[in-house]
Amino acid sequence: MDWDLPIGATVPLKELPKRYGGRLQGRIRPSRTEHLLMISGTDASSARDGWTGTRYLFTGEGSREGHHRIAQGNAALLRHQETGQTLRLFHHLGGSDPRYLGRYAIDADLPFVHADLPGEFGPVRGMVFRLVPLDGAPTGVRLAVDAPGKKPRIEQADLDPQLLDADADRHAPAGVRLLAQYCRYQRRRGHGLARLTVTPVGNLTAICSDLYDLTANELVAVVGDGTRDALHRAVGLLDDLARYADPGVGRTLLLAAKPDRDLFGLAARYGLTLTWPSDNGGFARKTQPHPLQIGTAA
Repeated sequence: MDWDLPIGATVPLKELPKRYGGRLQGRIRPSRTEHLLMISGTDASSARDGWTGTRYLFTGEGSREGHHRIAQGNAALLRHQETGQTLRLFHHLGGSDPRYLGRYAIDADLPFVHADLPGEFGPVRGMVFRLVPLDGAPTGVRLAVDAPGKKPRIEQADLDPQLLDADADRHAPAGVRLLAQYCRYQRRRGHGLARLTVTPVGNLTAICSDLYDLTANELVAVVGDGTRDALHRAVGLLDDLARYADPGVGRTLLLAAKPDRDLFGLAARYGLTLTWPSDNGGFARKTQPHPLQIGTAA
């Protein structure tokens, strides 16, 4: 079937399957012809679509209850060159007709990357395809930042200025107020503070520390409500980020109150520092040497 729609032209969404085949719904619409139609809705909060300057990022399909899989539309997109289908991309914002952006091809070197997407029962692991334009760069679309391809992207970000005043906001979550109190305390002591942000290779979702103490070379994670879930999240975050930080970086759990004996035992097992508010308005701390360091010292 000859393609008669010029780049930049619009067509009613319901007319697409009538003209070119394909299903009525879905972001990826394989047709009965040689065309594979893709509907990019960049106004959707669940999509990571956008133009990076060299590639168009297109969020794959998946249910809001589970992770994306290489099946159905995602499989058709990934293997379009094998099946001989031409990728044709449309840009569709709510309330407007889809606008044709031209032909694209899957990036053979890095076909897709991963991103955490909102799901009905929590985040899901999504697939975001990387598309090479065959008819020139798209116009009028959202800009996006591509995932790192060979090395992780490691950045230090300034703290949100509003954070330092959050300890006086009784409506702020307890963990945020605790972190604000700790930041003000460390700044009075002359410490430089920031946040460490790491985007792993092949991922669009960054890992962010609660706090990075530049003076002490220390990553800090807040155990806001003191629950085991919060504790496990904090320990996991510290271990994940420590792989990308400077050698010898410290790992500190920021607690709302003095820990019990069991938590001291956990800290000793993993070589963590524990810190909590003290009676004099400051913060007490206890550093537990890592078992491997103890063995080396012996």
